[in-house]
Amino acid sequence: VGTIDSRRVRDACATIETRGSRRVHEHCATKWFLYGVTTWRVRLSNAAENPLKEDLLLGVNCDGILLLDPQTREQVGAQHSFSDIYSWAYKHSAFAFVSGTVSKKKYQFETREGKEIAGTLQAYVNVLMALFTNAGSSSGGN
Repeated sequence: VGTIDSRRVRDACATIETRGSRRVHEHCATKWFLYGVTTWRVRLSNAAENPLKEDLLLGVNCDGILLLDPQTREQVGAQHSFSDIYSWAYKHSAFAFVSGTVSKKKYQFETREGKEIAGTLQAYVNVLMALFTNAGSSSGGN
């Protein structure tokens, strides 16, 4: 679990000449731990089965799902990459996902934003699948 000191990144980016600075800024920003993460405040409802805090931020980005401490924004537990996420589901007052390759673990959360979380996950999967499909067809299927 790592974080990047935003002051060091900002200072490093500030030393670069103006020419090409946008590209360099984007490169620096994408290295930031929480770059592109959309978060929702959730409450872990199967806490007896998971050694995590009950109150968490659930984050979704292009890599998968992150669970974060709401005060420090530091990652809690392992990141759940899309390749490890077996399934997810939502209902009016809850969101859940199953993650793991060998042994699957279910995470259940109380939240009124389950539909938005599921929609964000699905949007990322759709984009990643389109990129994967286009990459395969542009290389001649090899």
